[in-house]
Order: sequence, then C-alpha cells, then structure tokens
Amino acid sequence: MQPGDEQSEENHDFKGLRTYIKDFKNRKAMVAGRGGWLSFDLKATKGQPMVLVVEYWGGFTGSRTFDILVNDTKIATENIAGKRDGKFIDVHYKIPGELTKDNGKLTFVFKPHPGSRVGPIFKVMTIKR
Repeated sequence: MQPGDEQSEENHDFKGLRTYIKDFKNRKAMVAGRGGWLSFDLKATKGQPMVLVVEYWGGFTGSRTFDILVNDTKIATENIAGKRDGKFIDVHYKIPGELTKDNGKLTFVFKPHPGSRVGPIFKVMTIKR
C-alpha cells in the first residue's frame, strides 16, 4: 500500500482517525496524530509465514511509539524516533503463522501510545518469509 495515493488507499480499505499526509523528500507518507490510529488490509497467502515490511524515515524526532496489530493480535511495539537518522529504512515484522492459516487477507492497525504519533509511514507490504 502506498500511503497518500488515493487509489492504493481505497484498494486496501484504508481507515483512520486523526491521520494526515506528510510530504517529505518528494514522497508522501501517512501519519496518525496523538489519539489517532490507522488501519488497512493487505493480502496474505493462506498458510504461508509472512512478514510485514514498513518503510520509515529514520530521522524524525519526538514521541513516535506505537503498536502494530494484525487481526487484533499485537505483533510489535515500535519507536522510530532517531532510528538510523537521515535514511529511509525498511523494518520487517514477522507475522505469526496462525494469523495466516485461514486468511487470504490481514487487517493491520497502527495505534500510537498515549502522547505519541504513528509514522510517518512511506510504504507497507507483505512478503513471504
């Protein structure tokens, strides 16, 4: 899914609260502000171990701690503040196999911790493990 691209967001059933698009280095990214959240659906291969890949910019500061949930199961807590400053980075999150065994579609929710934001998120995708 490409945040900031209306067709991509529609194709992946993007939803959110207190979200906005950020333009940065000639690219678009999605942010969920304090008290907000964002969600979207991505395809999964039934029974196949999968990985969620999220692209961030490593140089943002401030409160950027959030949880990542897949079908209501938390798979990670992330803090991207100051993570590899000055670079776009891809972070891989393993999706537990039991979440793909019966599903061809996964719903991802990014929820900030109190006082924090989510992102900016530049790109998300699932790949086979």
